[in-house]
Amino acid sequence: MDIKFTFSVPYQASLSKRGVDFPAHEIEVLSDFWKKDGKLIEEILKKITGLSFVEKSIKCYLNTESSISDPLSIKIEDIDEMKDGLIHELIHQLIVQNAFDSTDQWKMLNKEYAEEVPATRVHLAVHRIHYLLAQKLYPHRLKKIMTFSEWPAYVRSWEILEHPEKVDKLLKLSTK
Repeated sequence: MDIKFTFSVPYQASLSKRGVDFPAHEIEVLSDFWKKDGKLIEEILKKITGLSFVEKSIKCYLNTESSISDPLSIKIEDIDEMKDGLIHELIHQLIVQNAFDSTDQWKMLNKEYAEEVPATRVHLAVHRIHYLLAQKLYPHRLKKIMTFSEWPAYVRSWEILEHPEKVDKLLKLSTK
């Protein structure tokens, strides 16, 4: 999948009133990162999940406020954190593009963890997939990935994933 990293002044203005310089350096670094590691990331995600990206090309907007999966947007911050954020949001994209949230595996995960808030349930899948990918490609980033956010839903999903076997089985993830 091709990713075009870009910056949109109107999009940035819709998120924040503060001005920002054009992030040429960040666009270049992320473009180089994806050019170098993108195919391998896609291959490993397919091995872990059995899923491939449906879209062949996607725009990724850099901004100063937040990372989200649709439209694919990455917050401008430390470069390594931007790379981690990109992978996290791409996992969301992978799930949505494949309608994985309509599968029996997803339904079983939601049933098993029904007492958890929806954001925690979603991030059980996203974080576990991210962990398995990082374990193979970026093991030095694992601790940072697991402690990046203090948002309660994220923290709770990582607590559950201290014992990931049930999630792996429900989602039929390949951990090898």
